[in-house]
Amino acid sequence: MRDSIKNQIVVLETENEERKKAEAALKQSEEKYRTLVENSPLGIAVIDKQHNYIYLSSNFIKIFGYTLDDFSTGKEWFKLAFPDKDNREQVIERWIDDKNIAKSGDSRPRTFDVVCKDGNVKTIDFKPTTLETGEQIVMYEDITERKQSEELLIQTEKMMSVGGLAAGMAHELNNPLGGMLQGAQNIQRRLSPDLEKNVQSATTHGINLNNLQNYLKERKILDYLVGINESGQRAAKIIKDMLLFSRKSESTMAPTNLLEIMENVLDLAGKNYDLKKKYDFRSIDIIREFEPNLPLISCTATEIEQVVLNLLSNAAWAMANEKRNTPPQITLRVKIEKQMARIDIEDNGPGIDEDIKKRIFEPFFTTKPLGEGTGLGLSVSYMIITNNHRGTMEVESEIGKGTNFIIKLPLDKIGS
Repeated sequence: MRDSIKNQIVVLETENEERKKAEAALKQSEEKYRTLVENSPLGIAVIDKQHNYIYLSSNFIKIFGYTLDDFSTGKEWFKLAFPDKDNREQVIERWIDDKNIAKSGDSRPRTFDVVCKDGNVKTIDFKPTTLETGEQIVMYEDITERKQSEELLIQTEKMMSVGGLAAGMAHELNNPLGGMLQGAQNIQRRLSPDLEKNVQSATTHGINLNNLQNYLKERKILDYLVGINESGQRAAKIIKDMLLFSRKSESTMAPTNLLEIMENVLDLAGKNYDLKKKYDFRSIDIIREFEPNLPLISCTATEIEQVVLNLLSNAAWAMANEKRNTPPQITLRVKIEKQMARIDIEDNGPGIDEDIKKRIFEPFFTTKPLGEGTGLGLSVSYMIITNNHRGTMEVESEIGKGTNFIIKLPLDKIGS
C-alpha cells in the first residue's frame, strides 16, 4: 500500500515537473514571438472570431496612432480608418469576400488608403491571414512614400518622353512662325507714311498714304495686323517654353542662399506687370516660415526663381478668381527635411480637384480660360526641378482648403 502511494506521488511530481517545464517553454515561446512581433517593421493586429481586436503591436500604433482605447471591434476600426461611408462599404465588402474565400493559412493582400488618428492619409498594404481557430492575424505595411516615389518616377519618365516630342514640334513651328511675324511687321512698316520710300512709291502710283491710313483704320485692317503680331508673339512664347521644357539646363549651378531667392521672387512678384494687370499681388498676405541658418545649396538661382514665381502667380490667379470671405494668403516655407532642402508654396485658395491634380504637370493641360494660360508653366517648372536639379515636385490639395506645392532639392548639392 505504501509502495503504491509512493509511486503515485512520484508520478504526480513527475507530471508536475513536466507541466512546469511545458509552461516555462510556452512562456519562453510566447516571449520570443512577442519580441519578434514588437520588433517587426510591420504593424500587426490579432482579431478573434467575433471580429474583436485583441492585440495591436507597437508599430501598428506608430503607423496609425490608434490604440485599443480608440476601438475594439472591426466595425469601430472601419469607421475610424475609412470615414467616407461609400468608401467604407466597398472596403468592408472586399474584406468579407476575401475572408469567406480564404482557407486556413491563406493571405490575400489588399491596398487601401487609411485615415490615421492625426488626420493624415496613408497608403497601406494589408496582409490578413486566417488561422485554423478562425482568428485573423493582419499585417500592415506603410507604403505611402514608396507609392509617391513610384508615381514621381512614372511622371518624370512621361515628361521626358513628351519633352522629346515638344522639342521637335518647337523647331518645326519656329521657322514658319518667324516668317509670318516678319511678314506682318513688314506690311505695317510699308504702309506707314513716316517712311520716305513708302511715300515716294505711293506717289508714283497716285496713292495718298495718309488717306490709305484713314481707310485702313476705318476698316480696322491695322487692328488685324496688330492682332496677328500679338498672336504670333504669344505663339513664339509657347514655342520658347516648349524648348525650355525639353532642354536640359546649360546654366551653371552655384552655391545659393534659398532665403535670398525667396525674397527676390517676392520682390519681383510685387513689381511684375502681368500680376498687377490681373490682380494686385500686394493685397495678398505673405507668411514667411524660414528655417534659420540654412546651408547654401548649389542650384541655378534664375531657374528656381522662375519656378517659385510661376507658383506664386498661379496661387494669386486662383484666389483672385474665386468668391471668398477670408483674405487671400500665401505661406512660403523653407527647411531641411530628410537630407533634402524643402520649399513649400501654400495658399488658402479654392483647392484642386483630385482628377485635375493627377494631370496638373502634363504639358498643355490648363484649367485657365482660353487665352489666359498655355498649360506649360507647371510642366516647365516640373522639368526644372526634376531634370535640371535632380529634385522632386509634388502637390497636395483639398477642395475648399487650399493648395500646397512641395519642392525638394537634394542636399548632396550643398555648398558652404
